[in-house]
Amino acid sequence: MNPIRTCSTLAAVLALAATPLAAQNPECAPYTGVSQAENVCNAAVDATRYFHPLMGLAISGGNPVVGSFRTLGGLGHLSIGLRATAFEATVPDLAYDGSSATVPSGGKVPLGAPTIDAALGLFNGMSNGLLSVDLLGSVVAVPNNVANLTVDPDASTLGDFAYKIGYGARVGIFRGGFPIPSIGVSYMKRSIPTVQYGDVALGDDYSYRIGLDATNLRLTAGWRLALFDIGVGVGKDKYTGDAQVKFKHPITLATETIDISLDNSRTTLFADLGINLGPLKVAGEVGLQTKDDLNTTSDFQGIDVNEGLKYASVGVRFQF
Repeated sequence: MNPIRTCSTLAAVLALAATPLAAQNPECAPYTGVSQAENVCNAAVDATRYFHPLMGLAISGGNPVVGSFRTLGGLGHLSIGLRATAFEATVPDLAYDGSSATVPSGGKVPLGAPTIDAALGLFNGMSNGLLSVDLLGSVVAVPNNVANLTVDPDASTLGDFAYKIGYGARVGIFRGGFPIPSIGVSYMKRSIPTVQYGDVALGDDYSYRIGLDATNLRLTAGWRLALFDIGVGVGKDKYTGDAQVKFKHPITLATETIDISLDNSRTTLFADLGINLGPLKVAGEVGLQTKDDLNTTSDFQGIDVNEGLKYASVGVRFQF
């Protein structure tokens, strides 16, 4: 036996063992051996897991009361307004039949959700605003006229929007004065009606139907400077829900159905500017949903599934 060849072979085996395997979707195991069907299945499942936190960002945004960094001041104080959060994301092509190893891009789609935000003062807190409390509420509206996106027909609707009600609270830690910021924390629970992207019955090769529940934690710090409120925040988002994936089997042409559970977490960074015009408040926000470590079996052309997403929000509200 040649010792040099033996060592070379052993080194090659060890290098191969140390090479990380591509992520696998166990839901697609029944289609192993039929490469085209397996490819479509993997693309549909991966696209679903990628799309879920995009919808989460659309309804969560950053600051639960955009442009505001102080609690309202106890009983008798109320804020109510309208906010819109929007961004663009590149999604995989719904017309992918599994015949190639790469899933083409379906182009950029605009995503976002208008929200009615409300805050009610409950407790003015102790010295310097410590433990002041606001009750928070929101009505998240999902437009039902976005291309390829359909909303559960049984959902509550208002005009062209389906909606669900969310709730939470904001607690003041410190009511500052320049240069010391006001500091607060908030908790929100939001959800959306079930939405579906794509439709196999209408000719798409796959589709995914998603439910979404979002839990949002936020820490904010801000200053009041004459007519302006400025500040920054950081948050942690938890997105859960169930999904139903459908795809057209490229060989049998039968519609295959897969049910999966979704569980994602993201970190959000944001900065706000608010303008105080008496009871009228106008505000804007820019933010970033940070990168993730989502592993996919599919190779999506022109899509980085772990790329951080930038977004913007604008809002107007009345505070009394």
